[in-house]
Amino acid sequence: MKNYNKRLCSIPCRLVCVIALVFFQNTLLADNSEIRPFSARYDVFRNHQHVGFAHFKLNKHNGMWTWNMKTRPKGFYKWLTRKKPFAETRMTESPDGLLLSQELKGDYKNKPAKEKTWFDQDKKIIYYTNGEKKRELDLPAPVYNFQSIHLLPATMKQDGLERIEINFYKRGKLFKSTLQLEADVKIQQDDSELRVDKVTQVLDGSDYKMIYYYQGDTLAPLKIEQLKDDGNNIVMWRNKLD
Repeated sequence: MKNYNKRLCSIPCRLVCVIALVFFQNTLLADNSEIRPFSARYDVFRNHQHVGFAHFKLNKHNGMWTWNMKTRPKGFYKWLTRKKPFAETRMTESPDGLLLSQELKGDYKNKPAKEKTWFDQDKKIIYYTNGEKKRELDLPAPVYNFQSIHLLPATMKQDGLERIEINFYKRGKLFKSTLQLEADVKIQQDDSELRVDKVTQVLDGSDYKMIYYYQGDTLAPLKIEQLKDDGNNIVMWRNKLD
């Protein structure tokens, strides 16, 4: 009876959480005027070694918002690889906010993308191909990828939400993902102490987590960390923002 009462008492709490989450998702980014383009450059580190540079930008053209990231190796690493990976996400404006339209990923910007994904918002289907295999998935509403996820932290903070669960798309698969927000956190950069908003992302069944650090009202993270269980970590520090 004691356990039954605990479960019964938890039902209203769960219901409130579900209602709040649905409201949050349905009202997310209804005002696209709050989104501003940016161009940011980063130093990329792998296990504390400076291995390259990244250019991350967001812009708008003909009603389409496009996220684009290009990376290139540095110094000795130029001899190890000729690849300059890129990733691009296109989003369309709608009464419900910005919706995923297309994702492209490849190793060379002047060559066709190796991975292509189309998000058919009318048919609610995701089409994925990497040249060797094709896949179709049901398109949940809403869904985010590794670039559009940067739309969420500001809205979480504005709505007073410390934790949310989202549908997350990655390389032809859908995951349940959790975002945890910690506001006004202190971090160290060289000899300076900075105050930032920290967002930790965990994917169900994944061997790594992502941590994003934001400062000010820009959507461009100040710092990005990919921390893997095997200790193989990647860190990006922003060094320029336009």
